[in-house]
Amino acid sequence: MLERAEAETGGRTPLTLADAGYHAGPHLAASEQREQRVVMPDRWHRVADPYHKNRFVYDEATDSYRCPNGERLSFVRPGVNKGVPVRLYLPASASVCTACPAFGVCTPNRRVGRQLQIRPHEPAVPRHRLWMETEEAQRAYRRRAPLIEPLFGILKTQLGAWRFTLRGLSEVEAEWTLLATAFNLRTLWRDRAPDGWTPDPVPRPAS
Repeated sequence: MLERAEAETGGRTPLTLADAGYHAGPHLAASEQREQRVVMPDRWHRVADPYHKNRFVYDEATDSYRCPNGERLSFVRPGVNKGVPVRLYLPASASVCTACPAFGVCTPNRRVGRQLQIRPHEPAVPRHRLWMETEEAQRAYRRRAPLIEPLFGILKTQLGAWRFTLRGLSEVEAEWTLLATAFNLRTLWRDRAPDGWTPDPVPRPAS
């Protein structure tokens, strides 16, 4: 989407607002590579599992992770999981985990203890999490609702687009293109219309 927006507008956006549904490590890593900041909530940040992988804190200086109970998991070796390269992190010994009160909940593995398999994109997640905690990011995200939600309201109540009337991907794409064009023309006209002028609402079609 960032690439398409740049192609359409001819410029690179310094900041993009996105819904939580787009939150994923590969997306965050890609935006970092493009040097474009993305503001979107982390849907996994508050997972119920107290020993979820996201609860482990990365220490860049030592290339290790600190578990929720304070134990360190250090980098051991690279590996591959389902064709994806990973970095394997383990505690100093399995006894660190077997002696832990969380053993059996955090991990049942008596041979090596808790292990973390970190994919290449995953370090971007905590960096983005820290960025989202800043006032700048929070202030920017508060702008999203008034920017995007009125669009859906206008499409439904004023343009009558409560549901697609056609079937098939190409037909729906054509219908959506017409709706988007109508909305954009409406926006352009309002921007250039005389003060006090408002467009007549389109009546909602009879059910």
